[in-house]
Amino acid sequence: MAASDFQELFEFFDKDGNGVISKEELRQAVQMLGHTPTEAYIASLMEQVDADGDDVIDQREFAAIMSGQATITATNQSNQVAQSFRVFDSELQGFLTEEDFRKMLTENGECLSQDDVAEMLAMCPRSKDGLLDYQAFVHAVEDASSTVKLLKVQES
Repeated sequence: MAASDFQELFEFFDKDGNGVISKEELRQAVQMLGHTPTEAYIASLMEQVDADGDDVIDQREFAAIMSGQATITATNQSNQVAQSFRVFDSELQGFLTEEDFRKMLTENGECLSQDDVAEMLAMCPRSKDGLLDYQAFVHAVEDASSTVKLLKVQES
């Protein structure tokens, strides 16, 4: 991943544009990856990433995680993310309609905003028929987050 990709991802997570990722913004980012994080989970993640202890993730700390200079305790959770999509895939084909994808993200657990859903839809690969390929989406998120380690942080 190029440095410009790191910057773009950082800006995506920094919703208020203040140059740091707060606990709330981190929680929202983890939710967008298909999890329902507990406060303990977010606190643990923040503690591991926040090198200077100021309770936010700045660009330097984010870059350290992205470049692999810093690591986070890991465990694979991509199957759990894929399982949450499969609930809406009645034919188990690996695809969802845009309507089902929106429903999953806005009506279950902690709901995402329409803006967040639109951003996720823009990132989601589609089949030739226009269906959302959630398996490719999960793999893409896991690949991107394997550097960030968001999908791989062990929940308490």
